Amino acid sequence: LVAAGGVGRLLVQIAGRAEARVLAVVSTTKKRDAIATLGSEVMTGYDGFDESARSLTAGRGGDVVFDSVGRATQAASFAALAPYGQLICYRDASGFPAPIDVDALLCRSLRIGAFELDIDRDLRDRPGELRAAVSRCELQIAASRSFSLAEAATAHTEMEAGPRDR
Repeated sequence: LVAAGGVGRLLVQIAGRAEARVLAVVSTTKKRDAIATLGSEVMTGYDGFDESARSLTAGRGGDVVFDSVGRATQAASFAALAPYGQLICYRDASGFPAPIDVDALLCRSLRIGAFELDIDRDLRDRPGELRAAVSRCELQIAASRSFSLAEAATAHTEMEAGPRDR
């Protein structure tokens, strides 16, 4: 399970390369169409995505949930996990996630982790499979918007503001 966006697009593609079944959760129909072309099953809207994920997996849930939203989806992300599953947080678009109740993890043997992917830094400074796949055009990186050179200040302001639905 992944939430879609720039990093989400990469996660969908990487998981697909590993022949994993991918269920993607997106916030808009525009994102749904973009992610569906990458070969994942797509659920639009965050409300009830945990129930949809369990339904699509015959009640089991997902082995891994990548959550870019944070506080607003944290409970549903945990609920969407299968026993022994892992929640990976990589953004906090709705706010920093709530503190974790370890007892809630223990009863289902769940794990939690986090990462940050800075595409510019990670592709430039870290040789490896991700960089090689992008260089070979095997992974699609999509720009959500283009700016002219005269709009450079606006582009920087938008980047600093972080992701949002367009």
